[in-house]
Amino acid sequence: MKIGFITFEYPPLEIGGAGVYALHITRELARLGHEVHVISPSVNGREVYSIENDVFVHRIPTIHKRFLSAPSFWFNLAKKYSKIRKDVDYFDVLHGNDVSDFSLSKWQVKEPRVVTIHHLAYLVAQVTPPLKRLLDISGETAFTPFIQKIVVSRADKIIAVSNFTKKTLVSYERIHSSVVEVIPNGINIEDYEFSQEEIFRFRKAIGLDDHVAFLFVGRLNDSRKNVLLLLKAFKFLCEKHKKPVKLVLVGSGDQLKFKEIVDSFGIGQSVIFLGHVKDEILRKCYVACDVLVSPSLLEGFGLTILEAMAAGKPVIALNRGAVSELVKDSVSGFIINKPDPQEFANVMAFLVDNADVIKNIGKRNKEYVAKNYSWEKSAKLTECVYKTLLDSA
Repeated sequence: MKIGFITFEYPPLEIGGAGVYALHITRELARLGHEVHVISPSVNGREVYSIENDVFVHRIPTIHKRFLSAPSFWFNLAKKYSKIRKDVDYFDVLHGNDVSDFSLSKWQVKEPRVVTIHHLAYLVAQVTPPLKRLLDISGETAFTPFIQKIVVSRADKIIAVSNFTKKTLVSYERIHSSVVEVIPNGINIEDYEFSQEEIFRFRKAIGLDDHVAFLFVGRLNDSRKNVLLLLKAFKFLCEKHKKPVKLVLVGSGDQLKFKEIVDSFGIGQSVIFLGHVKDEILRKCYVACDVLVSPSLLEGFGLTILEAMAAGKPVIALNRGAVSELVKDSVSGFIINKPDPQEFANVMAFLVDNADVIKNIGKRNKEYVAKNYSWEKSAKLTECVYKTLLDSA
């Protein structure tokens, strides 16, 4: 099968969960024997063609400046798609990663059309403060909800990464449930295997030593990720607990701004900022830390939660979006039902005092993920969606 896969996020321009999805699902589809052509933004502004991990990658000229990156990609995609399609002798199916194929009209696309939706942009707008929403001209809260509505309306099949995302598509976008297939993200659990010596050295290198370490992974400036709540919770924990604890923050954003906040809270010595890190370092962070904390106000799937579970760690998470599909309270972690920093602090304190609970939940999580999640499984289910569409064409 010849598959066209259009994605705005693709390494090395991987921004978040959608980029991780694009990388792994296309790689696994290629391993299944399909000819996969990824169409994504260029890195340096020039049009480039390459083969990466048996995937054919077509880089479209893109202006990497605020307000211009998405429009310039869409403009050039509309211009160049027909030629790419003809050069590869046409696709059997076209797959868009969220709103990436927005500029391709239904008259340009002759093949069956699939789109993967990670979460509804409309819901992101709902959990974003009004002023930030007003200023977010180029982000998810401005025009993306309208663009996403157009994209899903013309898809022959929609892949939702969780039951929550399917439910919101059906209720908010009035999509018939039969059009939407739920295919969860996968994971390569072997990527989280490191020697004890490696992790010991890594913990020492980032300043953890014998501290109980809590981990946060996400963009710090994204109000949806709710970092300030976590910092308040950690402040409460440090005030009431005498055991040595550390908080590790991994993700892009205004590091200086948040360092000033933690200093004002009096917890600067206990918070480690790592910024954006490479994939291998991120996986070491999951393994080296003891507990993942996810205070996010919206998760269409919860990839960081799955990654922590694959690393054998318990999760403390705010009960929003698809979180409860991954985290079972007191089984795979702890669910907090309201965004209260004191409640987060109480659960964090309980885990600091109960190393055996951390160990037992972590072991259970790793076994559960190994049994139920893999990118190969996600790719095979995606392949079934393609075949069903082609058989009914």
